[in-house]
Amino acid sequence: MSPPSLFGNPSCSKFCSVLQDQLPKEELLDALYLEFVNRTNEVGVDINAACQTGQTANLVQFICGLGPRKGAALIKLLKQTNQRLENRTQLVTACHMGPKVFINCAGFIRIDTNSLGDR
Repeated sequence: MSPPSLFGNPSCSKFCSVLQDQLPKEELLDALYLEFVNRTNEVGVDINAACQTGQTANLVQFICGLGPRKGAALIKLLKQTNQRLENRTQLVTACHMGPKVFINCAGFIRIDTNSLGDR
């Protein structure tokens, strides 16, 4: 697996371990990318918050089943239509997500129903 170009090489300059210089740069990038994917999916991403903040929007690319292209397209669609999701089934109905993509990513997308009334 090779990380997308969006991940970029500046991450290699971050200090993670004393031994990180012993790894080839490509292997270090792969390990960092895999760690981003694992932690993002462990916690989940609030899709409505991702539409409002740039920092959270960057996490959408690490959701299993989406990746950089589909994640960016989802955020762009939600921003353009200025809508907030109330449940995961709206990913299929309102966002026109295919069934396979939905099955792969729905478990990692959070929707905070408590904040929906704050619009």
